[in-house]
Amino acid sequence: MEFEVPEEMLRRGRPENQNFSNGEELYRRVHPDYFRPELGPIPVYAVELPNTSFNRQSPNGKPEFVLYDVKARIHRRAFGIVAINCEHVPFQSGIDLAEPKSTRTVVEHDPLEENYFHSEIRVRDAKNEIVSLPDSKRSIYRVRVRANLRVIRKAQ
Repeated sequence: MEFEVPEEMLRRGRPENQNFSNGEELYRRVHPDYFRPELGPIPVYAVELPNTSFNRQSPNGKPEFVLYDVKARIHRRAFGIVAINCEHVPFQSGIDLAEPKSTRTVVEHDPLEENYFHSEIRVRDAKNEIVSLPDSKRSIYRVRVRANLRVIRKAQ
């Protein structure tokens, strides 16, 4: 069977849109293993650290679009879907470090040709370069993200 995404997902020349409202949701697919009853709520390690892919809600993004893995060219029907509001992404106001630079997380629209809604939560430094989250902040980031995740669809 040939892999195809819904027509609405195609970029078709649409420009990036870096305007995210605080109420806008970001969607991410989650492997079925993280929905096992014995684990309880989705574990904090189920969501990768930034730099992490999500799909944005606006304009006209649907949660189920994240099930189309355009890089692997697979429709991941069995996966679950979680959401987080943009306003709940940790460290957007910055992280003060004992270094001359500081970092912050940003939500960025990064459309792909077969997934216009593709976005990333990235960590950027004072020079606006993509960097890793400092080790001292990784567990705090994961716990805060987990506390604000909402299950849209359980794994099938």
